[in-house]
Amino acid sequence: MKIKKSFSKKLLFIFIVCGIVPMLILGIFETYKIIKRTKENSGKFISSNLNISSKLIDNNISSYKRMVDYIANNKDVKSIVNKIDTNNDQKFEDTQVLYKMVNAIMATSQHKNPVHIVQKNGVSRYSSTDYYYPIYTDKEGDFYDILDKSPEKVFTKVHRRVDGEYSKDTVMVIGQAIIDDTTKEVIGYVLVDIYEDYFQEIFNSISNIESSNNYILDQFGVIITDKNYKNQTGFKFGSGEDSYLLEEDGEFIIRIDGIDYMAYFTTAKETRIKVLEVIPKNLYFSSAINSVEYLVVFIVIIIIIAICLELNIINKISKPILQLKDLMEKVEEGNFDVQIEVNTEDEIGVLSKGFNNMVYKIKKLIEDGYKSELLVKQAEFNALKSQINPHFLYNSLGSINWMVRLGEVEEVAEMTESLANFYRYSVKNNEDNVYIREEINQIKNYLTIQKHRYKDRFCIEILIDNNILNKKMLKLLLQPLVENAIVHGLEKKIGKGRLFINGYQDGECIIFEIIDDGDGLNNSETYGEGVAIDNIRKRIDIFYGMEYGFELNRKDDFTIARLKLKVMEENDV
Repeated sequence: MKIKKSFSKKLLFIFIVCGIVPMLILGIFETYKIIKRTKENSGKFISSNLNISSKLIDNNISSYKRMVDYIANNKDVKSIVNKIDTNNDQKFEDTQVLYKMVNAIMATSQHKNPVHIVQKNGVSRYSSTDYYYPIYTDKEGDFYDILDKSPEKVFTKVHRRVDGEYSKDTVMVIGQAIIDDTTKEVIGYVLVDIYEDYFQEIFNSISNIESSNNYILDQFGVIITDKNYKNQTGFKFGSGEDSYLLEEDGEFIIRIDGIDYMAYFTTAKETRIKVLEVIPKNLYFSSAINSVEYLVVFIVIIIIIAICLELNIINKISKPILQLKDLMEKVEEGNFDVQIEVNTEDEIGVLSKGFNNMVYKIKKLIEDGYKSELLVKQAEFNALKSQINPHFLYNSLGSINWMVRLGEVEEVAEMTESLANFYRYSVKNNEDNVYIREEINQIKNYLTIQKHRYKDRFCIEILIDNNILNKKMLKLLLQPLVENAIVHGLEKKIGKGRLFINGYQDGECIIFEIIDDGDGLNNSETYGEGVAIDNIRKRIDIFYGMEYGFELNRKDDFTIARLKLKVMEENDV
């Protein structure tokens, strides 16, 4: 009897229908779950990276904008830019002033980007590069015209230009017009070029997925730069796809060069710059395809082994991704001390290593930026403070020596005690803020010493409002001005001079006035006059800000040194 279909074939058919087919369906279902879970967790991972990078860009670009605004509104800069015909010596002095100011500001920045200060007529007054008049004209128009229309604002422009000196590409410029305070007309411009290297550092710290690309876009969707190609600056991202410009963050599908990509993006809150990462959609299937291939092989060999291996593979794939998800949430909360254990060399292992490298680099960038800024400011502050009173001790000891020889015992005791109190105050602690009453006592110690040196060559009147004595101020601001008035004003005056020291509160400000009827401004032959004034101005700018400061004027045979400080209670320090 001829058997049309053997039992073994039937069993094989039943096995295939009841065993292998369900396993294949289960494998397909599990593969779908892997793809979905991988996509979701990868999306969260990428979004977290983009959020962190957008904050870094916001901090740095906003810092450059504040720097440009500071330079454009600086009185010294306006004075120099407003000059038309100057000799070579004056030009050299002006350039030195701009060089010192720009270098002091740029010292707090980790990235050395070119800074240009040019006049309205195109004459360069300062440039940190060898080219003097940068050109920012393209099909979108001239950047200088944009600055002229709204001179009070800081603008950015996407613009690619090769810096021949350093062989670096400029991809963005930040600028602001300089306005004459009297005529309110534009007299020049402050410009900062942003190198592509800055964005490349951010790319390297956030992107570790193979075949992906990162883009930095302005608020209109124009490409500033990208990670892979570097030749798309100034072009609109995507072909007609601009609905994402209306959103703060999200994802969408876009087709680039015939390949479908999943695009994730977020928007920097201050600068409105968009950080975007595109990943080929088929990348999500790679891990799943490997799992399916193993699954099919294992099903052919033995179903039970196939099931065990499938569960094992699913566990190996999902566990590190879930760990990445948990660690990403900690990073989003500001914890940069997390690390994931890497035990594999596959795509998940690469992703885990990339996460660890990203967290380390971001932490280092943040720590280096903050430490650099704090150390530079503290170093500058201490250096300025150390320049005050370098040779006062020698003159005082000389006076004490002569008084001892003349037998003026009581005067020597009084002067020695005042001198000791004077220097004890200067070095008693590391605090830079003191009570105003302490600063007034320091002045009195100094004046006691000077009275013994100059005898009755001038009279002194101190009028300090008692209500301000318990408020605080920056240490060693008043004594250098009193010393300046005596040494550079009253010392060479013929006849008896007068010195007035006034202090009072005016609204939210503390005002100090040191008034003398000495020789007047710029009549001293001693270099220290200018150094003392410059030191005081710099210290006030660093500690209090540009809205407070120091003025030196001459009126009716009197020289008036006026300090304007912020009212500081003890809890404000």
